[in-house]
Amino acid sequence: KVSFRSIFCTLSRNFKILAIPIVLAHEKSYEYGFVKKCNGHQLWAKSRAKSRFDWFFIHHYGISK
Repeated sequence: KVSFRSIFCTLSRNFKILAIPIVLAHEKSYEYGFVKKCNGHQLWAKSRAKSRFDWFFIHHYGISK
């Protein structure tokens, strides 16, 4: 069972979310959260994972024109 909960408080689309599946050797549950501030906007994400998803990344990429 995998469940992701996230709340984004930002007006731009300069954020890219990557969820990387990893096959774990042991059945373990993970719960972690983080707060990241970028360009004056606050981003909060919390994820709970069991079994196959143990990494949840937020990647900020710039759009240059």
